[in-house]
Amino acid sequence: MLLLVRYVLFSLYFALIAVLGVVVCLFRPFNPNNNRVLARIFSFGGLKILGLKVNIENPERLVDLDPGVVVSNHQ
Repeated sequence: MLLLVRYVLFSLYFALIAVLGVVVCLFRPFNPNNNRVLARIFSFGGLKILGLKVNIENPERLVDLDPGVVVSNHQ
């Protein structure tokens, strides 16, 4: 039952963030930071609703990263 509630809340949250994303993009068209802002908002609430935790091993490696892609292990 709790899983169903979380799925419904997550779906509503996703829809709300999608509408917010459209509004943000209307007021700031072609701004490269739009994606970053909405991704942070989405991940913050989404992780809380689904009850997920993110563990970062060796956070000192993330301090002086050159531009690139950080890939996580999803096992």
